This record gives sequence, structure tokens and C-alpha cells, in this order.
Amino acid sequence: MANFPKHVIAYAREKALELEEFQDISGADEDTGPEAKKRCLERNDGEKIIEDFLMKVKALPFQDMTDDAIKAELHKLKAEVVSHNNAFVNKIVSRTENVKTTLE
Repeated sequence: MANFPKHVIAYAREKALELEEFQDISGADEDTGPEAKKRCLERNDGEKIIEDFLMKVKALPFQDMTDDAIKAELHKLKAEVVSHNNAFVNKIVSRTENVKTTLE
């Protein structure tokens, strides 16, 4: 076995767990049929919604905004994401709902 530093191995394990968790987020046990196709389409649409959200967040002029303005804008963008009623996105959002942000 290669003599990787312990922190490299720990980081690799952490990333592997993150990837496994992300793969399992759809909760899909079936890999064929119309349900699998629907889940795949839902996931693809969800990924596009998330990508659009992140692009909008990236475009915000944070340095010119107050904390309250940032918080309000992020809540507005989140509401926009949730309004798409995408199962993939809703599952991600529901997992993060109880997380406190530093702005709150």
C-alpha cells in the first residue's frame, strides 16, 4: 500500500462518503422502466435549477449589500428554486432546512 499521509487518506474517505451520499439522494432502487426515466429527468431538471440558482448567487454584488439585503435576496432566490416543485431539489432543500446560517 502506498504511504499516503493520514490527512490525505482522511480527506479521500470524506469525499467518497460525500459522493456516495449525493448518488443516493434520489432514493432510487429501480434502474429501469418509466419510473427510472422519470427520476433521471427529474434529477437532470433539478441539476439545471440548482445551476441557475448558483449562477444568480454568484452574480450578486455582496460587497455592496447589507447583511439584511443579502439574506432577503437569498430567501427570494430559494423561494424561486422551491417554486419549481422539483422532487430532486426539494429533497436537497428539505435536508438543509434545519441548518442555521451565519446571517441568522
